[in-house]
Amino acid sequence: MIYNNTLPIQYGAFSEIGGSSNVAKNKPTPTVEDYTNGYINRYLVKKVNENFIFEVSYITTQNINTNLYKFVEVKWRISGPKSNVYKNGILDKNGVEESNRFEIDRVKKEEGIDLSTTLTNLLEYWRGR
Repeated sequence: MIYNNTLPIQYGAFSEIGGSSNVAKNKPTPTVEDYTNGYINRYLVKKVNENFIFEVSYITTQNINTNLYKFVEVKWRISGPKSNVYKNGILDKNGVEESNRFEIDRVKKEEGIDLSTTLTNLLEYWRGR
């Protein structure tokens, strides 16, 4: 019988790379200041070997295992006009819906992560004017 005494050492090296695979989900709660600024930053995580995407806090992104998860930051509009505003046929103000759709499209183009099935309500957190 041949015994390989290096196996526990090699296994230990692999197990330390993995770290914790439990990531706490977290939805933001916009503040009065956020509504004054007009947006919040949202942080979304995708496990590298799955298509399941969920939202986390900023602090979680600082401690996340990037071998297991890929995360993106989205600048999410929460105040302003609902739709684009035009004056004399020229875009005067970007609407919340269009801005948030642009962010979803940007992440898909730049990161390859499709947030359209996760962030389905383009007016989530919006307070109209």
